[in-house]
Amino acid sequence: MTSSPTQSDETFRAWMLTQLDHASEDFKVTVAGEPRFGWQLRSVSTLVRGADGPLWLRVGCEQRQWADDPMWTGIPESNAITDVPKPIIVNSATWSHGDLAVRADLMTVLDGTPCAPTEVLRQPLDVDDSWFAGLRHALYRVAITPTTRFARPSGIDRRTAQIFGATTAAAMPINHWATMHGDLHWNNVLAPRLGILDWEMWGCGPVGIDAATLYLNSLLVPETARRVHETFVDVLDSPAGRTAQVYGAARIIGRGDHPDLIEQLRPHVRRLLAG
Repeated sequence: MTSSPTQSDETFRAWMLTQLDHASEDFKVTVAGEPRFGWQLRSVSTLVRGADGPLWLRVGCEQRQWADDPMWTGIPESNAITDVPKPIIVNSATWSHGDLAVRADLMTVLDGTPCAPTEVLRQPLDVDDSWFAGLRHALYRVAITPTTRFARPSGIDRRTAQIFGATTAAAMPINHWATMHGDLHWNNVLAPRLGILDWEMWGCGPVGIDAATLYLNSLLVPETARRVHETFVDVLDSPAGRTAQVYGAARIIGRGDHPDLIEQLRPHVRRLLAG
């Protein structure tokens, strides 16, 4: 799936704001906050007010050829997940503009603030044990939700082979699957009241990948990494959990966005392989 804007950033940003205005008019809500742009400007979100109070409006765009991908429908379909502190989708709409598909999702607002401004945690997390217990329960509820989204065969993972070599990939094939959030990093988790955002990518994934992704993205803060590990020790220290950590590390390294974290990930993977 490609999501890079096809126009200059400034022009594309302005165009996305017009789509946000269109969606707010369509849903009969009023923009009440500062718009926030997502990765590569492919989404814009803001607080809005409707007849019954505050809501959250997200507008995303994609090349029309990818509009049948599970990621495109992930947010509205996430209403299938229950007993998890996540937004509930109350309305959705789609439309086209040239080669681009646009979708708008109106949802409930969660209390709390993202734990970090990016995927990576760089400051200790000030939450209590009940927050971590709630996070563990939430990921359990996600994992047992039936779905065929992103279902794929078991076997050797191509990205792992690209990043760590064919021998490592062959030693750690993906053979065990469960339902995942799919993008569980620290900018998608809220505190002090637990909440989990951004459900585009939920679906079938390697067992333990959500816990592994959160753990890997906390390695720059050893105190919090230890708490994450303690919370999910049975998952992370299992064979499937170690495989999930290598799988998750390959994806973070492949994206290349956080060099300081990547410096920690390569020795971490070496320790996993040695152990």
